[in-house]
Amino acid sequence: MKIKNYTLCLLTLGISSVSVAQSGNKIAQRGGVIPAVTHHDNPTRGAVIFSEDFASGIPGTWDNTTVSGPVDWKYTTVGHTGDYPTQSLLSSTSSNGWILVDSDADNFSGGGAEDARLTTPFIDCSSYSNVKIEFQQMFRRWQQDITTVRVSVDSGYTWVDYEINQGVTQSGTDNPDYVNIDISADIASNPDSVLIQFWWQGAWDYGWQIDDFAVKELDPNDILIKKTSLSEDVTYYKVPESQVQPLSFSAFAENVGYNDQTLVQLYVDVDDGSGSVFINSSSALPLLSPGTSDSLSVGAVFTPTAVGLYDVTLNVDQSETDDVTANNEALLNFEVTDTVYAIDNGVYGGQWWDLDDGSGSSNAFEIGAVYEVVTDEWASSSSVFIGDNSDAGVAFELNIYEYNAGTQTYDLITTTDTYAVTSGDLGNWVTMRFVNDVELTAGTDYLVTLVHYGGPEALYVGYGTNSSFRGSTLTYDYDQGAWSNQPRTPMIRLNLGEVGLSVDENEVELSVYPNPTTGIVNIDIPSSELESVKLFDLSGKLVKQTKLSRLDISNLSEGTYFLEIISSKGITNKTITKE
Repeated sequence: MKIKNYTLCLLTLGISSVSVAQSGNKIAQRGGVIPAVTHHDNPTRGAVIFSEDFASGIPGTWDNTTVSGPVDWKYTTVGHTGDYPTQSLLSSTSSNGWILVDSDADNFSGGGAEDARLTTPFIDCSSYSNVKIEFQQMFRRWQQDITTVRVSVDSGYTWVDYEINQGVTQSGTDNPDYVNIDISADIASNPDSVLIQFWWQGAWDYGWQIDDFAVKELDPNDILIKKTSLSEDVTYYKVPESQVQPLSFSAFAENVGYNDQTLVQLYVDVDDGSGSVFINSSSALPLLSPGTSDSLSVGAVFTPTAVGLYDVTLNVDQSETDDVTANNEALLNFEVTDTVYAIDNGVYGGQWWDLDDGSGSSNAFEIGAVYEVVTDEWASSSSVFIGDNSDAGVAFELNIYEYNAGTQTYDLITTTDTYAVTSGDLGNWVTMRFVNDVELTAGTDYLVTLVHYGGPEALYVGYGTNSSFRGSTLTYDYDQGAWSNQPRTPMIRLNLGEVGLSVDENEVELSVYPNPTTGIVNIDIPSSELESVKLFDLSGKLVKQTKLSRLDISNLSEGTYFLEIISSKGITNKTITKE
């Protein structure tokens, strides 16, 4: 879906300097000897030489050194905990924890330069001629933060540095982002004494999250799919039937093996629940060299024609037989709705607020998302997810603006009444009706925002795990008097048609009990009204589906889940906890 390039008055970000000494690709460092631990597997293709998923924290055999500053590498099960948190890492084994540098929480504006280094024990790679590092990460850039992966074969006296994430902005990497580094040439001189180091440098930035680290034999033929998309720019995950636009599918293919890969293609299959409704593929890349990536786009577009949930399977393939097929496929989904327009993907990624550093209270702020209208329609209300760190009693309003092509600004159309958050709203959706219904004009973009006027009470807004196209999610800082791009995707939705007050997504208020639960979840709804019940985990994966008002989740892991209840009267979303 297309969105115009708007001229915004962006905030000027203060840049703190971090002094680092770099010389080309190698940096000399002297330090103590780390105890050796040998991990040796049989020399078979694709063998795992060394791995760590941090299920028990940072192992004692690793060297965790903070050279300067107040931050260090540490174990977490929740992610960043500062006032401007990045979404938690959704790695393959995130349920047992991961590691991070939490610069936002552990430092402060004007704080000291940060230099934190986490080093493996010695790793014996002598049985393998082709070796790579792989791990999963989540990273967002704030200012001059530097993320480096280092390799040494002489006890840390000299290092080969791989600075990664140079091109990453505040929008962040994929979550998770899969990193693969071929270190074969770097360790050839002494492969039985390999050290790997994660090196963080910053100064009150966001931080760096890492999990599922491994040193592995490099496979001959291995391509990886990443950066999947349903659109050329803005992706809306819930689209009213009246606003459906053609979808275009794309992804990047990365060659993480050591052989050239030929005739690499992207294949797409869209399923509406009853079967495939769209199958197509991209043109083939003639050649994808080792260590490189390239984009693939399906030329044909797909326009959904019915209300419902659509599952999209994207798969990359090549002429060669892939040695690791598990990383060739990605799954996405979107929904065509009666009334709900959502830019967030429905998966809770965290909560945001605007901290006043001077007083510890909240600054006045406005945060919102842009919605593109392609058919004349009416808007009646907006829904926002209130973060559970908010204070009961904190007040806010919801606004809707129309884009003025002549002035290249957004003009306020109408607002809601002021609303005071209740304790029952925390961690839930709140829907508010606009004072006047808004007539939406085809070909025009509308900015829907939440505005909080500051004060001692904090208001947190939930955001999704997806990143948005620059210019489609915005923040207004009243102290600075300017709009800026918002890298998170706020859970602020636009409801078209008739939607009742304090009802999420045109939904009927339903009771779900017990909550928390150890196994059985009951939904208080007449069976004649119930159409379907879907249960999603934190990653957005559908884990249960039924048409009954009683759901058994005793076989699921403990944690938080999202329940979507579709009835003849609308849609209800609930958050439930399995204990």
